[in-house]
Amino acid sequence: MRMSLGEFLDCPSKRITLLGMSGVGKTTVANWLPRDTWFHYSGDYRIGTKYLEEPILDNIKRQAMD
Repeated sequence: MRMSLGEFLDCPSKRITLLGMSGVGKTTVANWLPRDTWFHYSGDYRIGTKYLEEPILDNIKRQAMD
């Protein structure tokens, strides 16, 4: 799903997810945002030795499309 800047700005609630490999600048971009106007959360999810990247990314993608 793609939208124009105007369409994004007109949305009543906005969500942005920064995903990427280590070192591509996610933290740098996040640090440009005012701390009092956004919620930041990051994590690495594992159960035992199983890394849960795929289920989490699938969930983020599903929520972004809603």
